[in-house]
Amino acid sequence: MPHPTPQQIAYGSAAVVSASLLMLLLSPSGSVLTASLIAFAALCCGVVVAIAVHSRRGIRESLVTGARTAEPDTEAPVPAPSARPHTAERPEVRV
Repeated sequence: MPHPTPQQIAYGSAAVVSASLLMLLLSPSGSVLTASLIAFAALCCGVVVAIAVHSRRGIRESLVTGARTAEPDTEAPVPAPSARPHTAERPEVRV
C-alpha cells in the first residue's frame, strides 16, 4: 500500500480542521456525543478529500503523459514450463 503524499496529508488535514470548526460553530449543543459525531464526520471528510486528491492526481498524470490503461492481451502465448526447476546460483564468496 503506498504511503500518502504530502499533498494528500495537507489537504486532508485542512479538510478535517475546517470541517470540525464549521460543525462545532453550527451545532447547538455541546454534549460529548455531539462532539464525538463531529470528530468522526470531520475525519471521514478528511479521508474523502485525501482520496479525491490522489485519484485526481492519477488522472492528471495519465492525461499529461498520454498513458492509457493496460488492457490484458488475450492472444499472448503462455510460456511452457522449463524442463528443470529454476534455482538461483550464488557466486562464490571468498573471505
